[in-house]
Amino acid sequence: MPEPRPMRRGSVVERAMKCGKPECPCHTDASARHGPYRSLVRVVEGKTRTRYLDSQQAEVAADQVQAAREFKAWADTYFERCERWADAELEPPRATSDEAPEKKGSRRRSRTRS
Repeated sequence: MPEPRPMRRGSVVERAMKCGKPECPCHTDASARHGPYRSLVRVVEGKTRTRYLDSQQAEVAADQVQAAREFKAWADTYFERCERWADAELEPPRATSDEAPEKKGSRRRSRTRS
């Protein structure tokens, strides 16, 4: 099993935003928007949660998100192997050619003619 390490679900995103000043050019010109702002976004109980991060925090969080994705891929693969093993235990044992009973044909009965 992999060693425990800091990891988290979600995504680290970078975006430019509009400010609250109506006269600011960021409201009409997308290239004038403020930022880039980095944030950690994840869904918790059906609601999107956003946490704003500075540049250094964004790098750390991105590494943690990547670690979680790698762990999830490893865990999914591990679980699939375990399920195949469990399925194999439920299968009836197959008879080998030495153990297989010899087939015997049914006797052919002749029809009686009257």
